[in-house]
Amino acid sequence: THKGDFLTEGKAALSGGVTTVIDMPNTLPFVSTTELLNQKIEILSKHAPVNFSLFFGARKEHLHNILKLEKGMCAGVKAYMGESTSATVIDDDMIKTVIEMCGYTGLPLVVHSENAEIIRMNEIKFKNMFNKVPEIHYLVRSRDACIRSTTTIINKTKEIMAEKKTNPHIHIAHVTTKEE
Repeated sequence: THKGDFLTEGKAALSGGVTTVIDMPNTLPFVSTTELLNQKIEILSKHAPVNFSLFFGARKEHLHNILKLEKGMCAGVKAYMGESTSATVIDDDMIKTVIEMCGYTGLPLVVHSENAEIIRMNEIKFKNMFNKVPEIHYLVRSRDACIRSTTTIINKTKEIMAEKKTNPHIHIAHVTTKEE
């Protein structure tokens, strides 16, 4: 809220002609429990000058909360496979569980698709340059990081559908490569 809150950001959206805003969960606190989701909905209902919804955050220690969600409670579930503000990384093994859970609830899953392991290796590789030259951001969060993560998501989704467990709705946020 030191940068903006629902009132200020809602007014900014309205001034640009946007009437609906969907909030991401990578805030402080990270919205990964139904209690936090309900608290944020209560705040929004009092202060947001626009239509709103929220994404629920997939966090390793709170994955069971996804199954408590009902359609209409939120816009969907957001999973971060690469690090983001206050988000917990969902690794290649956990993503299948998250996909299945979203399939069971009928909620869409939106994935921030970057391979955390590749990002960590690139951060080490470019450590001396990273803070001095922001233009190398694309080298740290590389094509390989995006492609490997999206391939993993696709393969895990195919496995689930082949097992006829669920028919999940997956959205890859901000696809950045032709291969993806």
